[in-house]
Amino acid sequence: MPFRSSRTGPALGQKDQRRAHRRDIVYPVAIENPADGTSVPCVIQDISETGAKLGMRDLVAIPDEFLLRLSGNRQATRHCRVVWRAEQSVGVRFVEQEG
Repeated sequence: MPFRSSRTGPALGQKDQRRAHRRDIVYPVAIENPADGTSVPCVIQDISETGAKLGMRDLVAIPDEFLLRLSGNRQATRHCRVVWRAEQSVGVRFVEQEG
């Protein structure tokens, strides 16, 4: 079953309170657990300058913070913090790496 991007945003009649405009995309990436190096394939369903919605086929334990691998060679990564969880998706905020 292919991934499908579902429209995200406020409920009907509610104002969108996001700080950055999100755009819908479907882009395969991987969640990498920094504690043990394991990775889980997922897809970016929408993205902005400040965060993204990630979808996955299988329900898996996603750590509260992780690296989002944007390419297979690990040269492009973003440090993420989970801000919400749903059945087969998570919302993340991109955080600056310290140090």
